[in-house]
Amino acid sequence: METAAVADDESEYLNLNTSNGSSQSSSTWPGWSGETRKTTRREDRRFVRQALVDPTVTTRSTIRADVSVAIVPQTISRHHAEANLKSKRPFRALPLTPEHRQLRLQWCQARLMWNVTDWQKGCV
Repeated sequence: METAAVADDESEYLNLNTSNGSSQSSSTWPGWSGETRKTTRREDRRFVRQALVDPTVTTRSTIRADVSVAIVPQTISRHHAEANLKSKRPFRALPLTPEHRQLRLQWCQARLMWNVTDWQKGCV
């Protein structure tokens, strides 16, 4: 009994049993154990392309909008790793230049001895 794994366009593997002519479809990749894939290879490529085109949009939100399936963060990390992409966290704030630091320090030192009434006058 011979078995061959053939990938179709949707990237689900089709196991062909050549001895009796029957075939069965499986969404798991050959040699891998675990849950079946929730996205096809074509969808995976589209997610990677979307990440390259618009890096500000999260892959998770793209997957939810396009496929309507729940995907764990590890899956998204694996998809990015397969495409040689790295996830980046946005800056909370831009780093201060030395000039901005100096100006901020001067502003603070000028208001060091202010009391509540000074702050109320200065902020209005």
